[in-house]
Amino acid sequence: MAIKKRMNSRVGLAFCIAFIFLFSGGLHAQIQSIDSLRAAITIKEDSLSYFDNDYKQIKQSFDALNAEIFRQKKELETSSNPLTRLNLSSDLKESASLATRLDNLQQNKQRIRRELQNLYRLAIDDTDSLVKQKFKKVQHLQNNNQKISSLNLISLLEKEKKIWQKKLAETGPAESQKPLLVIEPGDNIERIQLKIQLLQDHIRQLDDELKKLYKRRSGLQSDLQIYEEMLSFMDNLQQNIDPEQEYFDQERSDQLKDDVRNAKLKISGIDERLDQLTRQKKELENKVQKFRVYFKKKLNQ
Repeated sequence: MAIKKRMNSRVGLAFCIAFIFLFSGGLHAQIQSIDSLRAAITIKEDSLSYFDNDYKQIKQSFDALNAEIFRQKKELETSSNPLTRLNLSSDLKESASLATRLDNLQQNKQRIRRELQNLYRLAIDDTDSLVKQKFKKVQHLQNNNQKISSLNLISLLEKEKKIWQKKLAETGPAESQKPLLVIEPGDNIERIQLKIQLLQDHIRQLDDELKKLYKRRSGLQSDLQIYEEMLSFMDNLQQNIDPEQEYFDQERSDQLKDDVRNAKLKISGIDERLDQLTRQKKELENKVQKFRVYFKKKLNQ
């Protein structure tokens, strides 16, 4: 409902500008450019709102799950309940999965925020340029009605420019969201220990995924080598056989070329994921080190 109301407001302002523009002898290309920016801004703002809502919901689940993990770990310090241990293992996997989703949403939000900032700047510059050009023309108009229409258009454009300026100021620099696991002023020794454990659990999850990806990559690399050798053999065979003979399997050759392309694409995708996970692991390991230093300071206090 709020999005629909916002869109109606924007459409109304745009319609007023276009209507006055029509009767004031305006600059068609510039007003079209601003219309396009207006539409692009609306789409980006609605996308950012969607990601914000999704992030908040998942973050609530993430926090609740980590609180449950903390409780389970405490319970296992004094008992060896196999059901609790099983639930803990499952919850740790789910926590790592939610952390990844939150990181992805955070990156999307930052990307859209940067794109919005660029769109706001373009809208401000285009609007300001149009106002200046329009104002120069007003001074030479003889018809009072045209002057009034032009001045009304300038007033609306100035109003819209202020809206963009306000939105740009509100977004500020593309800030990073608060990290999911950080040292906070109220953290005691137990809380720091829990956060270290959670970070280590996430690192183990990354290690497991890295091992699976390396194994998958090795298998694909082996397949690729076979495909390329077979394709090379068939290419040589095609060059040496009599063109009149019909037993050469062109379909098989084409299939091998597809297999080679697909294997290379999959390997490329795995390499990108390996790079991403390796960087994530390094960041987590650095964070664990900082937590341990802080933990030692706490113990010595």
